[in-house]
Amino acid sequence: MKQKGMIFFLLLMVVIGFTVPTYGARQLYKVAVLPFDDRSIQNRWWGNQFDVGQEVSSELVTALMNTNQFRLIEREEVDRVLGEQKWSAVNVDSNTAIEFGKMLGVNFLVMGHVTEFSLDSQGSAFVDPRSSLGLAFRTKTARVSIDARMVDTTTAEILWGVTGVGEKKRTDLGLASGGGAMMLGGNFAKSDLGQAMRDAVASVATQFAQKSYESSADKPIEGLVAYTSPGTIIINVGSDNGVEPGMTFMVRGNTQTVRDPVTKEVIAELGDDVAVLTVVEVKEKASICRIESQKGDIAVNAKVKSKVEPRPAPVTTPTPASKSKKKSNSNGNASDWL
Repeated sequence: MKQKGMIFFLLLMVVIGFTVPTYGARQLYKVAVLPFDDRSIQNRWWGNQFDVGQEVSSELVTALMNTNQFRLIEREEVDRVLGEQKWSAVNVDSNTAIEFGKMLGVNFLVMGHVTEFSLDSQGSAFVDPRSSLGLAFRTKTARVSIDARMVDTTTAEILWGVTGVGEKKRTDLGLASGGGAMMLGGNFAKSDLGQAMRDAVASVATQFAQKSYESSADKPIEGLVAYTSPGTIIINVGSDNGVEPGMTFMVRGNTQTVRDPVTKEVIAELGDDVAVLTVVEVKEKASICRIESQKGDIAVNAKVKSKVEPRPAPVTTPTPASKSKKKSNSNGNASDWL
């Protein structure tokens, strides 16, 4: 008997586990980042071994995700769809953004250009003519500039355009010989250009997150009553729309739509609130609500609107001080200069 009771309990827990509602979710727009076009004027001394545009887009995916304001599509999925359509990132413009957005199932596309990817180096060497050895001093300035825009895949409208700039300066001290100075070693991620690029990308991500936050901070969630019963109402907006447990919704009674006599655009809606609802359970596309107060009938298809709630501010990722100078003694190899 005890064994049967235990089996029943375990089965019950499995069923409950599959029906646990989603709590605490809020609206996060789904975004795809296209490979950036490299339009830096400087001679590409790095050759074809490094794709600047792909590296920028890859870093930007991570930076945007870390702001907690967006959901991101993996870069591999973006590349796959581009390959299937035989497109390149430069082919995606306002005319094709809607089609491409539907293929990826995203709200926004991020695209742009790398306008500067430069490394300036100035210095001098002091060599003993007798030994052909001496000291070399060199100051490097790495600078990366990115222009980015976020496009609405429903309307192809450019929502925001931002510019991110990163700069890293460093002064090195090393050995010099008759054959030249030797101050090399490391990899791109730890290099001055790598750090400047991450600073530029972080700036772009922070600006997009702030603009998204500001544009939707005071925007209510609107929906309709889908089901009514004594004491309980189900509305047709859920976690996909940013609904959270505890949110308050107002139910409108009979409403009258007022349209502009010339453009026929809706300019106002007249009506009174007939009930106040509190969300107690959230599904992806619906929410179960408790009636807190009521002074009229609540009908299916009645309009509901949330009380404006403050959204969590975007997370800004601290970036290292880009313009700090650092002296080093190094006998490395050439990649230190990248």
